[in-house]
Amino acid sequence: MDNFHKTELAKALSEVHYGIVAFRIDEAACNPGVAVALVDLMEQRQIRVELSNRGYKAVDTTEPDNGNETPTFEMLESLLSHFSPMFKARQSEELMTRLFRLQDDSE
Repeated sequence: MDNFHKTELAKALSEVHYGIVAFRIDEAACNPGVAVALVDLMEQRQIRVELSNRGYKAVDTTEPDNGNETPTFEMLESLLSHFSPMFKARQSEELMTRLFRLQDDSE
C-alpha cells in the first residue's frame, strides 16, 4: 500500500478539523497511488475523498450517482468548499480568528 498518499490525506484532513465533523481512512479502498477517506460534512452528508498524484477528488456518497464527472482539486480546502457551504463559512471564521490572534500577539 502507498503510505505517502494515505499519510498526506490524513494530515490534510486533520488540518481542516474545524470545518468537518469527522473522517476515516478507508483502508479497503486504498491502493497504490490512491488514498481514500470518508468525510462527514457539517451538512450531515458524507463524501468519499480520493487523493492521487492528480489531486483531490470527491464523490457525494449520500446522493445518487448522476454520471457526471466531479472535478479534481489541487487543494483539499477547495474541494471541501465545493461540496460544503458550511465548510466555506467555517473556514472564513477560522481565518478571522487566526488573524485576530496574530494581531493580539503583536500588541
